[in-house]
Amino acid sequence: MATKDPSVNHISDIEELPPHFILELRNYFEQYKVLENKEVKIDAFQSKSDAYRIITDAIAFYKQKFT
Repeated sequence: MATKDPSVNHISDIEELPPHFILELRNYFEQYKVLENKEVKIDAFQSKSDAYRIITDAIAFYKQKFT
């Protein structure tokens, strides 16, 4: 669990990540679909608050649709 890892547990938002890690992350997401002959384009990574909002909205949509 990352919260117990002292090498990263001080990071609380994407803006706090080192620039080289962002480049590695971008490369990972751009390359992981290549073997399926698909292209992934990364415009920008979003903030922690945006991620929570998207996840919360998705859970609410799922509950509305399937329960």
